[in-house]
Formats: sequence, C-alpha cells, structure tokens
Amino acid sequence: MKKGFFLSFEGIDGCGKSTQVRLLQKALERKGFCVHTIREPGGSRIGKQLRKLLLDPQNGSITSKTEAALYIACMGQNVTEKVIPALKKGCVVIADRFFDSTRAFQGGARGIPLSFLNRLKHLLVSPIEPQITFLIDIPAKIGVPRSRKRDKGGDRIEKESIHHHEKARKSFLKLARQFPRRIHVLDGRLSIDKIHKEVMKVMNRRL
Repeated sequence: MKKGFFLSFEGIDGCGKSTQVRLLQKALERKGFCVHTIREPGGSRIGKQLRKLLLDPQNGSITSKTEAALYIACMGQNVTEKVIPALKKGCVVIADRFFDSTRAFQGGARGIPLSFLNRLKHLLVSPIEPQITFLIDIPAKIGVPRSRKRDKGGDRIEKESIHHHEKARKSFLKLARQFPRRIHVLDGRLSIDKIHKEVMKVMNRRL
C-alpha cells in the first residue's frame, strides 16, 4: 500500500493559508495525487459543531483551558475520522491548521503551559504530526483587519486584540526556530502566486 503524506498550513488569521490550501490541492490533483483537506477546528460532523461553539462571539466567557480542550478534542475526532483513513489509502492530507495553532494561540497567546497542551494531545489525538508545515507569516496589523473585513467583523478569535494575534505570531515564529526541518516560513506579504510557487518548490522535492 502506498504511503500517505500529511502536511499543514499555519499562521494568524488573514495570512492567506486557506487560499494556499486550495491552490495546493488543485495542483496536486492535476499531478494525479489523491488529496484530502481538513480544517481545524471543523472537518468532521462533530468538529463542525465544536467549531460553531468555539468561534461564536457570544461565547466570550469560555475559559482558556476549556477552549484548548475543545480544540484538541476536535482535532482528535478529525484525525480519527479523516486523517488516518486517508493516509492509509495513500492520499496527501492537507490541514488548514493543526496542533501548531494550539501551541501558538492557546500556549503563546493565552499563556497555557505547553506541558498541559501536550498532555491533552497525547490523551485525545493519535501521535501524529505533519511531515511539512508551511507557516505563512504576516504582521497582525495587516492580517487581522483583512480577516475581519472578509468575515464582516470577525468571529470570536478574530475579534481578539491585535496584540493577542501578534503574540500568537511570535509563538509561531518561535516554533519555526524550534522545528526548522519541518516548518517552512513564507512571507505572507508576497502575492498569492509567489507564495504558491514557493510551496510547490518544497512539495516537488518531497513528493
């Protein structure tokens, strides 16, 4: 059986990662690959319900640890239902966010100890990590207004302060320094086409 390949796109809101997910999916399908995409939170039926709960602006009273637990539980459901079966079929799985987002937003921005987050992931998610992660880096003062405009004001996370998103951005960049072989940092201020070309350079070497 052909071995599957798992990769993720990361970055703060408004960085353009979802656009790059779609472009990569189309490019790989043209090359004949079986491609599945997922997003966090979301993906599975249960995950979609959790996504609504997590992003609803009316749920501002949710505690940081409850938020983290729900994100990771959603991830576990997605991995079990979607990721592992697709990898077993030999498909390429592209994740629009994965555990790095939890590390950055709940760890770096919320201040939850990484030991707590790692423990939850160990308990709720299969021991799986992307083989490649593309981090599309952009200053929060550029990305966040872009996402708020796109989503007509923004969801609960997008409504967080610019400072909050910048803390998450710095946490993402710290992760890139910790995992330089896995995480490829791309300049989110470049054009969509230029970012896509950089993504394809990496993917053509790996697939």
